[in-house]
Amino acid sequence: MAGYKKNGGKTETMGMRLAYLRERAGLSQPEVAYRIGYNRSMVGKWEKDEHCPKADVICEYCDLFNVSADWILFGDESIQREIPTP
Repeated sequence: MAGYKKNGGKTETMGMRLAYLRERAGLSQPEVAYRIGYNRSMVGKWEKDEHCPKADVICEYCDLFNVSADWILFGDESIQREIPTP
């Protein structure tokens, strides 16, 4: 994904990818939490890799940011969809 930090050719953690999606869309943690039906503290924990989001949450992120679950889970850029900029 253009503009995303990498570590040795592989994108960083899942939490970092979730934070990147949110920041690129210009949303706050509370805004993302509201849109996916969770509280802000959980969004923060996912972004800090303190907790792993469940499958339904990952699906919500995919729909909200138009990315594949494979990109969120594994950081594989060859299978990502284009993220529209606001």
